[in-house]
Formats: sequence, structure tokens, C-alpha cells
Amino acid sequence: MEWFDKRLAEANLLRQQYAQVRESAETVFEDLWTAVKAIVVDAAKTKVFASIATNGNSSVRVVKMRVESSSWLGPEDKELTIRLSDDKRNIEASGSAGRVKVILSLGVCPDGVVCLKYEGKELRPSEAAIKVMDPFLFPEFYTGSENP
Repeated sequence: MEWFDKRLAEANLLRQQYAQVRESAETVFEDLWTAVKAIVVDAAKTKVFASIATNGNSSVRVVKMRVESSSWLGPEDKELTIRLSDDKRNIEASGSAGRVKVILSLGVCPDGVVCLKYEGKELRPSEAAIKVMDPFLFPEFYTGSENP
């Protein structure tokens, strides 16, 4: 029964980590949003992104901007929605027409603190904000790929 005891201990640790993630998820989401807003403030200082703004509520955050379109229809509005999943294990960023889709997971990192991860790699909130905002602001670098 050695394997059973080991597996039981692993299951207990996993449950503790899930509880820790749930407790910290909103704070981590808020830290990411603060980093996103800093990028928005910097972008708004430029002529290209002068129309960028934030909106939303505590569970769904939104970044909007008006961009020139190459079509005859004229300018179009772009929107990036950032939301904390209901189970509080992920933060998903999705953009207009499916152009941006980034999923950040929340997990307990080696130092015992809940952190953001992208494809298993730990990210600081400022790094995660860049991961989310770069394809929204500069989609020309992501043509043909869904995730950055």
C-alpha cells in the first residue's frame, strides 16, 4: 500500500494548492490588470494608440481601441476581454474576431506563492500583461497563429 499512501498525500497536496489558488486568484487577476493598465497608459501616449481605453467590471476587464481598417468600411473598434475563469484556475484573454487568445493558468510556484503561468512557465504580472497585450496591439506579428 506504499503507492496508495503516496498517492493519497499527492491528492491532499493538490487539494491544498487548489484551495490556495482559489483564495489568491482575484488578487493575482487584479495584479495582472494593474500591469495591463500600465501598458494602456503608455500606449495612449502615442498617436497610433491614442484611442485605447479600459472598461469592464471586477470579473471581466476590457481594453478597447479604434483602429484604421484596410477595408472601405473605415475605422473599426477592437476589443480585448480579460476574464478570470469561474473555477479561478485560469485567466483568459480573447480579442475581437478571435484574433487574440491567450490562456494564463494560476498555480502554486516553487516559492509557495500563487503565480501566473503560460505554457507551464512562471510569469510576473508585467510579463503576463505583455503576453496578453502584444498580439492585441501588434497583430501583424501574429498573422496565421492563434496564440503568441
